[in-house]
Amino acid sequence: MEFLRREQATYMTDGYPISWIDHAHAELLVRHIHASNLFEQDLEWDFVCMDSDVAAQQIKLLNNVVYAIRSEGGSLEFKEKLRRQKDLVEQRNGLITKFLGTHFLNHRRILVLRVDLGWNTPAEGTWDALEGSVSYAEVREAREALIAYLRKRFPKTLVGYALRLEYGLDKGFHYHLLVLLKGSKHRRDELLAREIGEYWKEVITAQRGHYYNCHVNKESYRQRGLLGIGMIHRRDPLGRKNLERTACYLRKHDPFIKAHMPQGDLTFWRSEMPEKNIVRRGRPPKKRPALSKPGKKPNITLRPRPSSKAKTNSRHKPRPVHRDRIMRLASDPLA
Repeated sequence: MEFLRREQATYMTDGYPISWIDHAHAELLVRHIHASNLFEQDLEWDFVCMDSDVAAQQIKLLNNVVYAIRSEGGSLEFKEKLRRQKDLVEQRNGLITKFLGTHFLNHRRILVLRVDLGWNTPAEGTWDALEGSVSYAEVREAREALIAYLRKRFPKTLVGYALRLEYGLDKGFHYHLLVLLKGSKHRRDELLAREIGEYWKEVITAQRGHYYNCHVNKESYRQRGLLGIGMIHRRDPLGRKNLERTACYLRKHDPFIKAHMPQGDLTFWRSEMPEKNIVRRGRPPKKRPALSKPGKKPNITLRPRPSSKAKTNSRHKPRPVHRDRIMRLASDPLA
C-alpha cells in the first residue's frame, strides 16, 4: 500500500466511515488508526529533535499500531478476504478480455483512443473545498453527455467504448475513457483523442474540466514495449496484450468511490457485448499452421519433391494397350 501524507490519512480517518472503505488493506489501516486514536495524540510528525522520553512514548504507540496491523493482516480470515477481492478483480478482467477479443473477431484492425477526463480542483484550498468542487449529479450528467457525443460523432464507425469513474484524494471525481473505432475508417488517433478532450473541456464541463491525452507519449510506450493504444491489428499479439492491460486498468479497485455516490450506482460502463460469428465480407484471412509445443515436432507433412528424371510429358505418355487386342494381333497377322 502506498504511503499517505498526514493530511490525506487524516482525511481518510475523519471523512470516511469504515464501512464505506471498499478495500481490505485500506479498511484494516483506518480501523486500527481509529482504535488507537493515533491522530488525536500530540505527536511530533516533523523531523525535529525531541526529548528522549517523548520519543520513546511515540515510538511505543506507533509500534503497537504496526503490531496490531501485522497480526490481523497475517490471519487466515484476512487472507480469505484478500482472496475473494482478488477473485472479483480477475473476474472483471476476464470480462474485459472477452469484450476486446470478440471485437477483434469482427474487425481486422481497431483504432484505440485513451483519454482521462476530470474537473479542475482548487489550486489552494482544503479537502472540504475539493469535495464540494463538483457534485455527483454533475458527474452523472457529464457521463450521459459524453456517451451521447460519442454516438453522434461516430455514428457508423464506433466499435465500442469503456468508461470508469474514480475518486482520488488529490483529483476528486474523474473518468478514464477507452474508445474503439473502425481501423478501416480512422487513422489519426492523437487528433481524435484531442477532439474528445476539447469537447469535454469546452462543452460538457463549460471550461470547468480538463483532460489528458494519453497519445502524446505514445512513442515512449512503444520503446518500452507497452504500446496498447492507436492502431491495433488482429494479428498483433503484443499490441492486443498491451491493450488488455490498458483496459484492465479501468477495472482496478477504487476503495474511496463508495463514499461519494449513492449505494448501488455503477462505476463502470461499456458498450454492449458484440455478437460472435458475424459474417465478414471480403477476402478471408490466410490460415497459418498451428505452432507445436516445445520439444515436439510440428504436425506438418512434407511431400518429396520429384526428381527431374521421373518427370514425363503427359502429351507423349504411351497409350495403354488392352490385353484382348494384344492376343488378337498375335493370332491374326492381317489385323
